[in-house]
Amino acid sequence: MKKNKFEFAFIIGDQFPDFSFLCATECIKIANRDRAEDFFTYKVYSIDNKNVLASNGSIVSMDDLIENISTPDYIFLFDGDTYSEKNNVKINSFLRKKHHEQIPILAVASAPFILAEAGLITNIDVTIHWRFKTLFKERYPHINVVNDLCVINKNHINFCAGGLAMLDFMINLVKQYYGFALGNEIANHFIHNERKLSDPQRQDLEFSNPNEKFICKKAIAIMDDNIEFPIKISEIANKLSLSVRTLEREFIYAHSMSPLKFYLRLRLNHAKNFLYYENYKINVISNMCGFNYNSVFNHAFKKEFHITPKEYRNNSRKFQNEHIKPELKKLH
Repeated sequence: MKKNKFEFAFIIGDQFPDFSFLCATECIKIANRDRAEDFFTYKVYSIDNKNVLASNGSIVSMDDLIENISTPDYIFLFDGDTYSEKNNVKINSFLRKKHHEQIPILAVASAPFILAEAGLITNIDVTIHWRFKTLFKERYPHINVVNDLCVINKNHINFCAGGLAMLDFMINLVKQYYGFALGNEIANHFIHNERKLSDPQRQDLEFSNPNEKFICKKAIAIMDDNIEFPIKISEIANKLSLSVRTLEREFIYAHSMSPLKFYLRLRLNHAKNFLYYENYKINVISNMCGFNYNSVFNHAFKKEFHITPKEYRNNSRKFQNEHIKPELKKLH
């Protein structure tokens, strides 16, 4: 399906994933250079600022504000780690309008939170960067989240996990609109072996292989589905038709720790993500991660990370605030 021109509108929020953004824009540059014309064009938009802070600390100047986006061929939505602290009324209204106009929208990394809040995710699969998966499922339990690099849906609401997955998405898009030769040329330029969009983000979160060597991965999948209400190791072993001793032996071999210790670390890492990205009270996070008593949670967290949950949250908020440069603070 070739076109004479193809226009992207990149909407970016503070602390947006600059690497994914660069993958997209560099693909556009290479495609245009190969064809010796500006076949692909793009503009960068924000909700309300003339400048936006990237995740690497650099400042990106905007071409315009979102209300001046007309009819691009594709809208890419990039957002940062502070999605939970933003007022998205304006962007939600805009996205609903453009979706009604049947303009494809791609949510990158943490941006699916915005599409979900806008009510644009109904009866479709979603992929989101694995760091945000548990947080997203906690907030939107009715939405089906998969482990794919990217998801393309028939209703034009699409998703990319971010990172190098953006490169795979762009190559796929170029092939779709201008043929395999140009897509392969881009992949070769980046010395990149193109992956299927349905490939898993992380091999250790892919649980479909029935071979015995995947015992730990299957057990981890069960643990991951039982964070708020932990189950006994004996129950996990029973679900896998194993003895507890066999499961313990597999974990010690693969992870140098018992499944009980691994399960605890998994729950504590979930808690760590909640502390960093969300504003839930610490005792609520404790319960969400399967700790009946806050004192037990505090002790386990400090033993694992050498810092209390409260100290970790305070340090995280300080870090996030320091990465908003003074000239940007004035713009908020």
